[in-house]
Amino acid sequence: MIYYTKILKDEKVDSYVRRRAAEALSEFGQAAARYIPDIANILKDEKVASDVRLSAAVALTNIRKLELKEVVIILNNSYQPGNSEYLNWRFLTYFLGGGTEEVKTLLKWLGSPQVTPDKLSHDEGVKTLNVFLQTWNNSQGLERLRNDLAKQISEVAANKNVFWKWQDIGLLQSHYSNLKKVNPTDANAVQSVINHLKY
Repeated sequence: MIYYTKILKDEKVDSYVRRRAAEALSEFGQAAARYIPDIANILKDEKVASDVRLSAAVALTNIRKLELKEVVIILNNSYQPGNSEYLNWRFLTYFLGGGTEEVKTLLKWLGSPQVTPDKLSHDEGVKTLNVFLQTWNNSQGLERLRNDLAKQISEVAANKNVFWKWQDIGLLQSHYSNLKKVNPTDANAVQSVINHLKY
């Protein structure tokens, strides 16, 4: 198995051979689970050809269901400029993540959905921001996804249909702390919701 992982990582090897190495890895099923971090690193590397990354992601389907921290790497690939395969990446995000509620929430908001929800209840707003908080913590180094995430956090926080409660301040404050480091405009939108709740 390590032989196939080396081929997959070797940029000097023809992309066709690298795709075949990914397919071979998938044949090992759960026995290849320890190579998921190596495959994830390939999926993060935008210098690797898109077709090789897609083959590596497909290889994961036979290995195991991915955790949320791994799913965000798959979803990040849908942002690559000129990526005509973005629907494949969105499907793989859903499929490899096991179609959980957290994954469904991500796909409603991130990875270029056709439409994002505009009417949210309080419970949906809290659930969405909790999923976004987990995603933020796992999205370091995934700049395109993180930029979209920052925008969507401020959208959910500022949604006029969500009547935030005093007990939500901690969650909102966590998002504000994260956003102020990278995107002050989106952070200000969250801060204004916190201020409104306080006063």
